[in-house]
Amino acid sequence: MAEQNIIDAFLEQMGPLLDEEPAATPQETGVADREAERCIDLMGFRLGEEEYAVDIMRIREITPVLEMTPIPRAPGYISGVVSLRGNITPIFDPKKKIGLPQTERTHRSRIIVLNRDEEQVGIVVDAITGAAAVPMGSIEPPPAVIRGHQADYISGVARDDDRMLIVMDIDAVTQVEGARRSGKSIPGQESPQEG
Repeated sequence: MAEQNIIDAFLEQMGPLLDEEPAATPQETGVADREAERCIDLMGFRLGEEEYAVDIMRIREITPVLEMTPIPRAPGYISGVVSLRGNITPIFDPKKKIGLPQTERTHRSRIIVLNRDEEQVGIVVDAITGAAAVPMGSIEPPPAVIRGHQADYISGVARDDDRMLIVMDIDAVTQVEGARRSGKSIPGQESPQEG
């Protein structure tokens, strides 16, 4: 009985406080803030005078420009292929694909090796400018002034402090127009045909 009286007295004293809406805990308010501030990590790179970016999670590696083997009759935006750790990797020139002016390669030029579906591809860039963690909500659609051919290769525009990054649609840039997956087997590895 004495315990019940103590509990009743406590509840009576705390009554006005218990009737108020509980204040949001820092943990609860942080959830909403984190959702609004969820970030994507981008890797910035330069193509001519413009700074572009791709999602870091798509990057396998960044390497100096290697000697490339040309592919006969390939579109002009495919620079060639290289062998990277035993994988034959097609290398695309995004400046040719997008229609940007060509510049000479320098000691700062790099190949960014990327995941595309279940294969790896590379793009040649003029320089790496560094990583940026950008809030998802701050990535805007491409501006209306970017139209036509070039707009097909841009998925958005992001700001990181004083930098403006053009987010490249890597799947579009590394797509060969008119190409289809043929399902052909590699010579020497053909499956036996049924008779």
